[in-house]
Amino acid sequence: MEFNVRVEDNAEAGICSVRVCLYKPDDVYQVGWTDGNGEVTFVVYAESPGTMFITCTRPTELVGMGPPFDYQQYLPAQTTCEVVPGLGEGPQGEETGLPKELGFTSLNPNPALGDFTVQYGVPVKGRVKLLVHNVQGRVEAVVRDEELNPGYYREAFRKHKWSLPTGVHFLVLTQNDKKVARKLALVE
Repeated sequence: MEFNVRVEDNAEAGICSVRVCLYKPDDVYQVGWTDGNGEVTFVVYAESPGTMFITCTRPTELVGMGPPFDYQQYLPAQTTCEVVPGLGEGPQGEETGLPKELGFTSLNPNPALGDFTVQYGVPVKGRVKLLVHNVQGRVEAVVRDEELNPGYYREAFRKHKWSLPTGVHFLVLTQNDKKVARKLALVE
């Protein structure tokens, strides 16, 4: 499977020559550098489900010398991605590669400083709602409310677009009579 990583600054501009490392204990270890658009693509064959770590580092003032070998961490420097079964393996995939049931596959980071990404699977065509609720159950944001085809979807939350207060929230995904929720903590 192709796994694309994009590294961007606070203005969402891609950063080139960033060293990106993928690591899943006893399974995946790959290293690459971002291109002029701030992207690098890996071909990953994970043998089992679990957490894969994505670490980004940058050169220390070595301009024009190709991929440098002396690095300094970005802050934050690491995120994770959940590797889920697919293509007929386990409960999340079937032979078509589509999800078997409505559900979240990833929520990173959690707790979050304001920016986070959620990934989820939709098993059948139909109206899907992704809402953010507060602890009292009130809707704070409507992320998605539309007809979707079966497949996996990803939503990136940027703190400048969504004005969610710090504290505990719940992402609620619904389709027909199915409802799943995931707890999210926003911190300062």
